Amino acid sequence: MNNILNYTIEFTIGLSVLYLIYFFLLRKETNYQFVRIYLLSSVLLSAIFPLISFSNIQVAGVSIESPLALQEIVVAGEQASVTESVGFSWSNALWGIYLIVTLFMFSRIVWQFIKIQKIKNSAQKSNYNGTDLYFTSKTGSTFTFLNAIFLDNKEGLNSEEREHILAHEQIHVKQLHTLDLLILEICKSIFWFNPIVHFYHAAIKITHEYQADHGVVKETSPSRYINLLVNQTLSNVGLSLGNHFGSPINNPIGFNKSKTLKRIEMMKMKNRKMNPVKYYVPVLAFALVFAVVSCDQNESTDSVLESVNELNEVDQKPEYNGGLQALYGFLGQEIKYPKSAREKGIEGKVFVEFVIGNDGAVVDVAVIKSTITQGLLDEMVVVGNDENSEQLTIQNAESLKLLEEEALRVVGAMPKWAPGKKDGLNVKVKMVVPIAFKLS
Repeated sequence: MNNILNYTIEFTIGLSVLYLIYFFLLRKETNYQFVRIYLLSSVLLSAIFPLISFSNIQVAGVSIESPLALQEIVVAGEQASVTESVGFSWSNALWGIYLIVTLFMFSRIVWQFIKIQKIKNSAQKSNYNGTDLYFTSKTGSTFTFLNAIFLDNKEGLNSEEREHILAHEQIHVKQLHTLDLLILEICKSIFWFNPIVHFYHAAIKITHEYQADHGVVKETSPSRYINLLVNQTLSNVGLSLGNHFGSPINNPIGFNKSKTLKRIEMMKMKNRKMNPVKYYVPVLAFALVFAVVSCDQNESTDSVLESVNELNEVDQKPEYNGGLQALYGFLGQEIKYPKSAREKGIEGKVFVEFVIGNDGAVVDVAVIKSTITQGLLDEMVVVGNDENSEQLTIQNAESLKLLEEEALRVVGAMPKWAPGKKDGLNVKVKMVVPIAFKLS
């Protein structure tokens, strides 16, 4: 759950920062292809960056690199979280709501595919400059989907107006704009709760229209084309996957007028070269987002079992007998939430250091750091003897000691591992495992 929450937060941070660059620097630029690529790259890279992790973690003054990344051991109530919980869970309820809405959103995409196929089956097929053209005869509005144009041939357009509209729609086809919308629709379905994703969807759609409008007005009278755009009234068939000649569909009339006015404003704007600096700003923004979301500089990381050995490197890392699942099973069965700490509402995290010896035995088990996240108020005491020492209440300190003792007991009781190796010889390897005690 924490991994997913962290990913969502980092994804949102990336989207937000990159959207601000678009809104303040690129929104009014007439290099529409660059703006389009930037918007798509922002979404895709924001989704990918949180999946890349470069760790250089500091725990108790020791630099830990090349981590052995394992799931954090979370003790919830009586047992570790690797065991099944029984009864009502708010997290399960929220997951259920999320899955229901997500399935509904994806079903909308499938339904739109079906609806478009129905329109295609009932339409008269023709050809326009090498592009499939379907006459919908008022069964649907004029729009583009993938490599096909759908034209309402009952709109009463003269030949010049029809040519303008078809030229506009063919640009959508040639630029593969439907693929952009499919990517954004999928993102909207997965991150339907994130308003930033919806902003990107609106931005990419209006950029598509700017791009198609620009291609048409280069070849015809801008005033006639603008008049056609203003006078055009199209049916609303609810197909957000398609590119429509008129104002964006599925929006209130006032919002449609606003979008149309923006398109007219951009058509009247003279083409100008973009300031060269604006080409570099997105690159710097991408690098900044990558550094923020991909480089872990925090000890509260979801990679909770890391290794470093006294020789700095090993050729073969220690391995628990039976693999990671067996390790999770052992810790999950053995760790118990101290009753006194649970009754007092104490939550915390204990970082346990231990050494896998030359013979694979677990030795030198010690607590190198422990933190408390929730507790009772009472007389304050100082825990620790360094500059990072924390002030805790007496009751909290006693409960934290119980958490530490339980963590030490279980880690010290681990059976032998397969030892680490260096140059063919068994070597001692130091390990650190954080164990989180959580009540919810």
